[in-house]
Amino acid sequence: MDMLAVMSPAAARTEQTRIAIEGRQGCATVGERVVWLTRREAQLLDYLVARRGAVVRREELQLRIWGAIIPGHQDRSLDAYVLRLNQKLGAVAPGATFIHTHHATGYRLEPTVSREERS
Repeated sequence: MDMLAVMSPAAARTEQTRIAIEGRQGCATVGERVVWLTRREAQLLDYLVARRGAVVRREELQLRIWGAIIPGHQDRSLDAYVLRLNQKLGAVAPGATFIHTHHATGYRLEPTVSREERS
């Protein structure tokens, strides 16, 4: 189990909410709330957690998760999975973004809370 911490928008500014990512178990725990993941979502999240803070190239993710590199942006599956993961995790941590898109490069896992939610 890997632990991340983000500021809880509902809590005091100095309080943090722990987020346990258990990609291999098919779930993530935000505070005390469990988010269930599909097998592919869990694989993707687990891979990004292992490289937390680094930008992971699209091609690397496609190869590791799907077993093949799809040239260009013909296949939007990866984008759809990232969107769905952010939605699922964000549903239990409003205002938080977990996976950030780096245009034409890849994705980076680094939980952040929007400025609007912090105030």
